[in-house]
Amino acid sequence: MESINQAELSVFKKINLVYQEVTNVEKTATVGYGNNSYTAVEHDEVTSILKESITKHGLICIPNVTECEVEYQTYKSKNGNAERFVVRNWVELKVIDIESGGFVSTKAFAMAFDSQDKAPGKAYSMALKYCYLKLFMLKSG
Repeated sequence: MESINQAELSVFKKINLVYQEVTNVEKTATVGYGNNSYTAVEHDEVTSILKESITKHGLICIPNVTECEVEYQTYKSKNGNAERFVVRNWVELKVIDIESGGFVSTKAFAMAFDSQDKAPGKAYSMALKYCYLKLFMLKSG
């Protein structure tokens, strides 16, 4: 088993302090309409709820897109042929302890569709949101 150095241990302790302070995030967004609608957690809600605790404990978070694929598609919609961009990406989130320099990282995948220019931002935000949700073990609902 690989041993953990003191800098890494410092990061884990600080992440644990964030766990203790921030336990859940509310689903505030409604996606879709009618019988197909559902509630969801927005990226901004996740970052907002975590920011104070992360900052207080001397952590910084640096995201990075490690892989990205953009595809242009033509598909059949209920109104005939339509076009859209499909973006698939992997985002790595590095969490760094500003005192020790120790860090941990996690990755998440996301895919987004959009007929204009919003697919890259949607995929990036979604992947980053899942990095935060899973790393800090936040329940939603």
